[in-house]
Amino acid sequence: VPGRLERLFVDYTGVPVRKGDPLVSLFSPALLSAQQELLQAILIADRLGTGGVEIVRQTTTATIDAAREKLQLWGLTKQQVDEIEQNGKPSDHITIAAPSGGIVIHKHVREGMYVQTGTPIYTIADLSQVWVRLEAYESDLPWLRYGQPVTFTAEAYPGESTTGTVAFIDPVVDEQSRTVRVRVNVPNPSLKLKPGMFVRGTLEAKVAEGGKVLSTSLAGKWICPMHPEVVGGEPGQCDRCGMPLVPATDLGYAGEPDAAPPLLVPASAVLLTGSRAVVYVAVAGRDRPTYAGREILVGPRAGDWYIALKGLKEGEEVVVNGSFMLDAELQIRAQPSMMMPQDPEPDGMSHENSAMKAVMISDGFRDQLQPVIEEYLAVQTALTADDLTAAAKAAGRMSEALGRASPAALDEEARSLWERQARELALSLDVLLTADALQSQRECFAALSSVMIRTLQWFEPDQPAIFRFHCPMAFNGRGADWLQTDPETAANPYFGAVMLTCGERVEDSRFDDRTE
Repeated sequence: VPGRLERLFVDYTGVPVRKGDPLVSLFSPALLSAQQELLQAILIADRLGTGGVEIVRQTTTATIDAAREKLQLWGLTKQQVDEIEQNGKPSDHITIAAPSGGIVIHKHVREGMYVQTGTPIYTIADLSQVWVRLEAYESDLPWLRYGQPVTFTAEAYPGESTTGTVAFIDPVVDEQSRTVRVRVNVPNPSLKLKPGMFVRGTLEAKVAEGGKVLSTSLAGKWICPMHPEVVGGEPGQCDRCGMPLVPATDLGYAGEPDAAPPLLVPASAVLLTGSRAVVYVAVAGRDRPTYAGREILVGPRAGDWYIALKGLKEGEEVVVNGSFMLDAELQIRAQPSMMMPQDPEPDGMSHENSAMKAVMISDGFRDQLQPVIEEYLAVQTALTADDLTAAAKAAGRMSEALGRASPAALDEEARSLWERQARELALSLDVLLTADALQSQRECFAALSSVMIRTLQWFEPDQPAIFRFHCPMAFNGRGADWLQTDPETAANPYFGAVMLTCGERVEDSRFDDRTE
């Protein structure tokens, strides 16, 4: 209702108020006129008494009821309307009470201001129930479900945890942060949680066979799609919003509480190359340990594990540490591997025979290969210096240089061979770029080196001096090769400062005759 604010009883934000507490003293000609209408209607009714025409008495009674309702809709309480009727005269200043309890979080006006219908004066929030807004990474989406419990901690209360319920999962991924916003409903009776606090939440999902999220507490239950805390044992309606309850299975939960668990494989055992996932599986019945590469289908990652959807059976043994070294050894032997699966060779050549034969390339293509070699050597130098960041940057530059090398001027045989080598180099670089630790980078570098050695043997770029070295102690004695420009002293990228000069030069006529 329009009027002038004569007094504000709450003059700063943060004040707690209860329902019915006085907030504003308002002078309003519209309210004054409405009070007079009520009193005039009551006066007419009193004069009519029990006499008069029936239609007139009914009209007067309806006018009184309408005047009372108007005053209550404008913010007066029933008690205030009763007082006006008892006093028999209108009040020029009306006190507006708090319509609900809570905390005054905004004060929009000042004393003496004129307000119109709809002008906000205060904003009151009931902080006994709050929303916690979290951001989940895109890779966490398989584990998120409506109605799940979330435990979180606030920086203001270290060591204390609070539990809430997932009430909303944003259907759109933020393109900048690659995260999904998640809203959690949290009871806050002590008002310890305050708007603007930073929190970190943890959601633990129990997973059933096939990667379905399992909730034993919601098995056979019905849940409100608007209020996740409202759960029933049978169909019905939400007692808060009236919406029909839906089965928990409709929200993405596994239907059976005793569903079979998923088959898991350690994340360190899986070699990922684009859309392919390869593990090395122990072959039974051999005199000595033997491993065979196998392509499998993996589901989402759960911590240190992947869900194995196809390709593995329970109880099979897989290589957990050293898979990159096994793969690199197969590549050095020109055998099928993660980076080089079994495929037909150009002109029917085997890996072994093609590795012995150099191809003819133009001077222009040699010039394009030089930046690739230089950035490979930069990666080797960075790993020798134990510099993870510099190694990643050099790998990125090598990937860019590789993309600029065009085989258009090569003949058909050389172009086919280069495309395969370039694909293997790119895959090795992709894995190296995603490595987040020096040891992981070094495992990737071993695979990259084996491909690089074959590349230089086949294409013979115009490199003045480059030499092949071997470290027999790398990766728990499995050994690994690399290339460097110093022909005498090893600069070991697999140990760095720990054993910088561990390694020896490999006498390889196909290499040394050309480079020397």
